[in-house]
Amino acid sequence: MRGSIPQRSDASRRSWLVVACLTASALHPSAAEEVPRPLPSRAPGDSEAPSSKDSSIPIRFQGLLPGNVNLALEGKFRVEFRIYSSPQGGQPLWREEHEVQALKGQISIQLGTKTPIPMSIHESTYKWLGASVNSQREVFPRYPIVNVVYASPREALLLHEKWRVEERESQRIPDDLSESRRLAPAERSEVASTWKEALESARVKNRNLPDYQQWYEALERLPPEKSAEWTGHYEWVLPWVYDTASHGRYNSLFRGRFQGCDYSDLSPEKKYVYRVVDRRGAETLKERGEAKK
Repeated sequence: MRGSIPQRSDASRRSWLVVACLTASALHPSAAEEVPRPLPSRAPGDSEAPSSKDSSIPIRFQGLLPGNVNLALEGKFRVEFRIYSSPQGGQPLWREEHEVQALKGQISIQLGTKTPIPMSIHESTYKWLGASVNSQREVFPRYPIVNVVYASPREALLLHEKWRVEERESQRIPDDLSESRRLAPAERSEVASTWKEALESARVKNRNLPDYQQWYEALERLPPEKSAEWTGHYEWVLPWVYDTASHGRYNSLFRGRFQGCDYSDLSPEKKYVYRVVDRRGAETLKERGEAKK
């Protein structure tokens, strides 16, 4: 079965400075192209397990299948991901191909599990992710890759109240809440450092930087009086792909400064505070989840 995937508008394509500064401006799809067909199913056990020798830092991509806005889309797709130093044109600095499973139009993948991503890319201010699905043309525009999270004090309070309402309505605490809290970033921030210094300092102590989702979920659960310590400034996290179409829940939070924003604010050479998570705790949870299967 075939359909159309709208692409992002021309107006959005002319707004790279706004997008680069991570403002509230969203990139909405608009021009049509042919939807890729799902790949044939693989035989049971024929998976794409990452190499145990890979010691690079992965980049997390979680959201809509590139180029897709159909939330009912399901199936397996072959996606080639590429990292560039510019939002358009140029030669890729890195590339990797994955077979991904789309569920409700979305995918989740750790990039760099096959081809290690050089540290020079992680330390670069300017990095964008390109993607092509089933050998079709690359989706445009590319996605910015960032090492930071951000929330304003006002938006954090709104998020907190929304979470409390949802908690009251559910009348129960989620089953995994205690584990989520155990893996949540530490409430106390570490001294301001460059991104690489923060990463190395955390890992020397057998800790790690949180991923963006751990950080925002922890912010949701903070008491209002504590959220001010987390907001109004950038904090370092593991690198992630920011896509306004896919991260709707966090769009109102991660928007940087509305005026006077400069892309250099996102440079890994800047000195920002950071929080750490327990690496061993994450591994234990993963093992526990695999044991339940």
